[in-house]
Amino acid sequence: MSFDLIKKYLALLGCAGLLVGCVGEVDMPYPTYPDRYVLNGILNPDSVISVTLRKTLPPLSDRTEYSPVENARILCYYNGQRLGVLTYQKNGRYELPETHPKAGGVYRIEAATEELTLSATDTVPVDLPFEVKVVPFEVRNPNGNPDIHLNFTGLDKGKKQVWLSFTNKLLERASGDTTRFLKHSYDLLQSVSPYLDDFNAERRPGDFANTYAYMSRIKPEFLGKGAVIFSYYTYPAAYKQPGTQLVLNVSSVSQAYDRYIKTAITALSNRLVNSNGALNNPFYEPTNVYSNVQNGLGILGAVNNRQHILVQN
Repeated sequence: MSFDLIKKYLALLGCAGLLVGCVGEVDMPYPTYPDRYVLNGILNPDSVISVTLRKTLPPLSDRTEYSPVENARILCYYNGQRLGVLTYQKNGRYELPETHPKAGGVYRIEAATEELTLSATDTVPVDLPFEVKVVPFEVRNPNGNPDIHLNFTGLDKGKKQVWLSFTNKLLERASGDTTRFLKHSYDLLQSVSPYLDDFNAERRPGDFANTYAYMSRIKPEFLGKGAVIFSYYTYPAAYKQPGTQLVLNVSSVSQAYDRYIKTAITALSNRLVNSNGALNNPFYEPTNVYSNVQNGLGILGAVNNRQHILVQN
C-alpha cells in the first residue's frame, strides 16, 4: 500500500472517530407557546346571539379544558349598526339577551381583550322551501327502508349551501335494567345520489349505498336541479314504539360555516384515535380547519335549520 493511500485511510478513520465521538443526548427546552384566543359562535334565528371566548392550550398539555376569558368586551353589529354589548354568562360564554339573528342580516362580532381585538363577520342565510316525498320500501335500502325524495322549490339565484342529517328518539334500555327510556341520537343517512358530496361517504361490503358520517352535504351546483334521494338506516320496527320519532334536518348554512363543517368532519374522521381511545386511522395527517376570525382562531358561522318529521308514533 502506498504512503498516500495510508494517509487517506488514516484520515478517514479519524473523521469517523470524530463523528462517533460527537453523538450524544442534548436536552432542549420545548419552545415557548403563546396563548391564542379562540372565538366561536353560530348564528341561528332559533336562538339568542351568543359566542364563547377561550384560550388555547400548549401542545402536550395535561389539561383538557380550555381557559375561559371572562373580562372581554364583546360588541355585536347588525348591518353595520351597533346592536348591543354581550353580557358574560359562564364558562367563557357571552350572550345578547332576547335578541335573535334575522335571516338575511349581516352580523359582526368584535371581542376586545387586554392584548388585542378579535373580529368576525357572517350573514344569516334564508331558509329554502322544500318538499318531501316518501316512497315506501326499497329492497336495496338497509332493512327495506323507504326512499326519501327531497325537492327544493322557489330557489333564487346565487350559490347556496345545504346540509342534511337525521335525528331521532328511540327507546333504550340501561345495562342490567328492564326500564326503557327515550334517548336522542342520530340515524345514518344512506344514498347513491350524485347530488351529494362524497368526501365523508363510505361504502361498506354488501351495501348498495354510501353511508355518510354525521351529516351529508348537497353539492351547491346541483341544488334545485332535481330530487335528492336518500334513506335512513335504523330498522323500521324501532320507530313503532310509543314516543319514538325520526326527524329530517335541512340546514341552510353560510359559506363560512359550510367550509368549517366540511373541514371539521374531515379532521374528525382523520384523527389517530376516536373518542373512546381506540385506533381510528393509523395513517392520519394533520388537517387544516377553516376559520374566519381575524387576530385569533375559531368560527363565526350562521345556519337556518328546518325540520321535517318523517316518522312519529
